[in-house]
Amino acid sequence: MARYNAFETSQEAWHYTNMSRSVAETMLTRRRAKGTFLVRDSERVQGASVLSVFQDDLVHHYRLTIREDNSVVVDGVDAVYPSLRAMIHALQTENILASPPIIPLELNNTGIYEETPSHASTTDDDDDDDDEDGDDDESTGDCRLISALKSSLDLNHATSRSDPSAMGQLQQYIQGTACQDSNAIKSMGSIPGFNEMLHAAAKPLLTELRRFTTRMEATRNLFQLASEERGFPGAEPFQLHELDESKADEDPLLYLIHNLQMARDISQDASTQVLPCYPGHVHTSRAHATSFLRHSTCRHSEKEALIYEEGRARDDNVYSYNVRKVEKVMGKAEELTVDVNQGVVLTRHSAGSQDNKTYRHDEVVQLIKSRSNKQRLAILFQGKRRKDYIFEDLQHREDFCQKVRMLKMRHGGHQLEDSRHSKLSIWIGTFNMGDVAAPNDLSSWFACQGQGRALPSNSEHDILAIGCQEAGMAEKDWLALVRQHIGAGYQQLAFAKLLQIRLVVFVRDQHMNKVSHLQQSVVATGLANKLGNKGGVGIAFFVNQTSFCFINSHLAAGSEKLLKRNTNALDIFSKLQLGQKHLSGFDILNQFHHVFFFGDLNYRINLPVNMVIDDAKRQQYTRLCQYDQLLMQRGSQKMFFGFEEGPIEFPPSYRYKRGTRDVYEYEKQKASGIKINVPSYTDRIMWRSFPNLYIKQTSYGATTDIMTSDHSPVFATFDIQVTDQHASTLGSGENRCTVFFHSAVAKLKTAANVKFVLQFYANFIDGKQQTVRNSDYDYEPKNPIWAGTDFPRIVPAVADRAYLEHEHLLIAVKSEDGDESYGEGSLSLMNMFSSSAQPCPFKVDLSHHGEFTGTLAGHMCVDGARGKSTMGQTDLVAAGDEDLDALDATLDGSRRTRRAPLRHNATFTEGMASAHGPPAIPPRARMGLSERRPMGAATLAEKERAKRPASMMVPATRAGPSDLNKQYDDLEFFSDLAEEDLQDIGVSAPDIQIIMTAIAKRNASAATP
Repeated sequence: MARYNAFETSQEAWHYTNMSRSVAETMLTRRRAKGTFLVRDSERVQGASVLSVFQDDLVHHYRLTIREDNSVVVDGVDAVYPSLRAMIHALQTENILASPPIIPLELNNTGIYEETPSHASTTDDDDDDDDEDGDDDESTGDCRLISALKSSLDLNHATSRSDPSAMGQLQQYIQGTACQDSNAIKSMGSIPGFNEMLHAAAKPLLTELRRFTTRMEATRNLFQLASEERGFPGAEPFQLHELDESKADEDPLLYLIHNLQMARDISQDASTQVLPCYPGHVHTSRAHATSFLRHSTCRHSEKEALIYEEGRARDDNVYSYNVRKVEKVMGKAEELTVDVNQGVVLTRHSAGSQDNKTYRHDEVVQLIKSRSNKQRLAILFQGKRRKDYIFEDLQHREDFCQKVRMLKMRHGGHQLEDSRHSKLSIWIGTFNMGDVAAPNDLSSWFACQGQGRALPSNSEHDILAIGCQEAGMAEKDWLALVRQHIGAGYQQLAFAKLLQIRLVVFVRDQHMNKVSHLQQSVVATGLANKLGNKGGVGIAFFVNQTSFCFINSHLAAGSEKLLKRNTNALDIFSKLQLGQKHLSGFDILNQFHHVFFFGDLNYRINLPVNMVIDDAKRQQYTRLCQYDQLLMQRGSQKMFFGFEEGPIEFPPSYRYKRGTRDVYEYEKQKASGIKINVPSYTDRIMWRSFPNLYIKQTSYGATTDIMTSDHSPVFATFDIQVTDQHASTLGSGENRCTVFFHSAVAKLKTAANVKFVLQFYANFIDGKQQTVRNSDYDYEPKNPIWAGTDFPRIVPAVADRAYLEHEHLLIAVKSEDGDESYGEGSLSLMNMFSSSAQPCPFKVDLSHHGEFTGTLAGHMCVDGARGKSTMGQTDLVAAGDEDLDALDATLDGSRRTRRAPLRHNATFTEGMASAHGPPAIPPRARMGLSERRPMGAATLAEKERAKRPASMMVPATRAGPSDLNKQYDDLEFFSDLAEEDLQDIGVSAPDIQIIMTAIAKRNASAATP
């Protein structure tokens, strides 16, 4: 039996706090009752909710704002309702909405919707840690909560340096008010006991903050008097606002933050009174005071700058940029100069400044581009000195980065042509330790030795991502054991943990200066989606210009909890705080070049135990994979769409008898009797990459000699090509490059009745750009169409083809009000270049949080790019798509007389789902830059060769009326042609006969009622 057992409700049984838009639409359309409704939290807007109502085979979504006093405002309705229930009552009785809510969708009084899939096994049950998932009655859940918290407290005490006082407070909370909080969060959505503990813990800090603010206030008053005596007017008196201590009980964290802000404000106010007291100062503004103090107390030599000015040759390889340096108080204007010939970067300040500085090429360690502000750039100089600058615009920032790259390449002894791409080796491992310490010898795991696809034992790697679940040893001991095995030459980049779920990333020393934009986040999906016994931890970063995201997860256990595992994964994808916050329309799976998702994912094999064991002994791994839940979910496109996994050529990694790898211990004694755990591939490593990126899996397997746990550690390695900063070899010139869209049509999996827009984002454009709402649709509103005039003019900041052909354009389909995404995808520009503005066909698969949501197809091109292609191979260009040709005909036709759309254009072919995963990505999309064209693939010249009309028509000898009606109604476009017309355009006589016969058959079938 499978259950939708992850949906949480608030005080109203029809208000779901963790239900996605697509799931809500599925549930409402399944009921198919007019006026069926539910309320759910918005996927994009924090604190907002959405009213979803089913009517006339469509789902209508209305955005809600729920205020702190629980009053509700409906977007577009001029009224304020005291509560959700009052809002629903008003909408039912008053004629306000076109689709009023009538029947609430309540799954049942426990928030569970049950269904029994055909493949469910009634004998399979939970694994060891399933008792913590909290599906029993409330009292049992409370007991489990206390037990889990105590276990976590013991582990935390053993693995951290928490002071005894803090540990005592936590222990007192667990034994005292934790159960009360568990009930309070269900009924009121608050945790008063925890807030009280937090307030008590913050009291010493609040006391110190008050002492600090008192001292700063005294300092301010002292220097204010001195300033006034010297003839300077004093600043406005600082008002020290007394904070209402009663709010500390309501929200201790907010109260603490207010105190910190007050301390900051008064200290800044004091500084404005200190600075005017110094001799010679004639300004009272903070900016002038800070500048005066700096120049009065620090005298830097201008010797290097003067030597540079005297010795610099007058040539064209000197480039200057007006910037503003980012400082705590106020930015100031500076000039950055790059002298490519001399190999130096000069920072210039205002005239007469003593801060001019010259940096050699080897002193410029790293350029870090801000992703939220396309004008901002951080320069890391030798000695870990960092300076941040704001450029005039994105184009100037990119040009500066290119010139610095040229400078370093010229004086670093490398060839510029081959320097933009380099290859890295990545090792990923996952190990469910089974709540016991790992053995001292893990060498086979790190050496990729065991069953499956192994590597030579002496292989070295540049990045290591090590994940574990149910960690049974102290954190410091685990890290020491890992360091012992990987050896010297690595630095720990980041460590993230959620109770016993851990992830650590190591990077080779020589690559550390290439790493930037480091982020980490955790998401709990355990009991009530709050407890961290299940969940995910993520670490993301850039290596040069290539972004990586590593996610280690532990999902819900039990063979029957398939949908809960899917919901766990969806929660992780949607709630991990990674990537760019301003790209709210793009989930993390569509923001990084490479995403790796691994861990104890707990997906099971839907076969009897004896069959699984027998197939494992006979190494019939392909048969086992045909019944693997994870592969079937990928194949159905319900979850993990776009992810890939290497061939599984090793036996199931779970559930072994500890101490041996020859016996599966599948029976478990529980209070309700003996339960069965079918041996399964619970431990997995998958990846997802942007199209046309080089990534190659070089190993995937499981160890055979690490036997302390009932899980075997799993390993995988990858070769990945990373991209460095582009350095143009072309001279300066006018940027006439444009990304031009001719047309597009989306085929969406939705029942929503909304208008849509397309949003675009890329490294080479400043901010997000957007179309107008769709001007038409293909047969149904869920198939929106955009004409060329609907698109914005996209001008890349860098016009070089050598740069752009390695870039990607992120595209999101959103509702017109911008509230929620209906799918995102990535479009590679590699094959989209045209010298004559001739559009190229494209097709992008859309997904959201790992679920396939549709396709976007059309014609576009990159016109006016400078320079030649650096690909070396041109046979990655795809042939046209007949669906796209029909789309153009639809767009060019008159919209005043709409007709039924072409049937073959109404539904795009989405590919055949295999037992091992989603439809295969075409070979060209995953082909490495150096890989050869597959046997029989057409060359570019062959694809551009004009097709004979006969090859485009239905063979007359095989085409009957039924064929023409079902598939070939595009012959309607030729129905008025005469033989003379075909002769005039040079069609041969045999082809004319075939064409006219097919048209005649089509017309005859159309005339038949």
